[in-house]
Amino acid sequence: MIEATIEDDKEKSSKSGLTKKSSNKKTSPVREMDDVDEDTEKLAVDLVNYILSSLEVDVKTFFRDQDDFDNKSVYFEIEGDDSGLIIGRKGETLRSLEFLISFIIKRQLDKKVRVILDVEGYQERRRQNIASLAESAAEKVIKSGKPVKMDPMSPFDRRIVHLALEKESKITTESQGSGSRRQVVIKLK
Repeated sequence: MIEATIEDDKEKSSKSGLTKKSSNKKTSPVREMDDVDEDTEKLAVDLVNYILSSLEVDVKTFFRDQDDFDNKSVYFEIEGDDSGLIIGRKGETLRSLEFLISFIIKRQLDKKVRVILDVEGYQERRRQNIASLAESAAEKVIKSGKPVKMDPMSPFDRRIVHLALEKESKITTESQGSGSRRQVVIKLK
């Protein structure tokens, strides 16, 4: 089980009457991903088909078997004339659909699984593009010795950067900031 730190903010009054926030840190277990079983696959397929038909988009959906991917994810390939509508701006609609399907699976089956919707190869192209940007930034860090801050990214995109550079022996990566302004900083070890 993985541990995560959760900050519990409490307000304290000072002599001046101003309020200060203090932080008591507590740790709680974070649930690891579950294996995908037949019930999870069936519900995921039904949800994807229902949502896409409700959106009235002209697309075809293909479920990719676990043997082609990992056993903690359900993976769909989507193709068609309306595929751009499913991707949305910078993949936001796509990520929202993935989250919604994962959330429903968690509520109905108590299974935490990753849902991946790859529309016209968008996910793979985006992953390659982000990894390439990360590698270029890492080269700049190695040459200049100065840290490089990447543009703010979604958690999914930051994860791509961290994974792309995890085997690089001369540099390290860390996420800084909060909310939509969170970004990856690449620096020398």
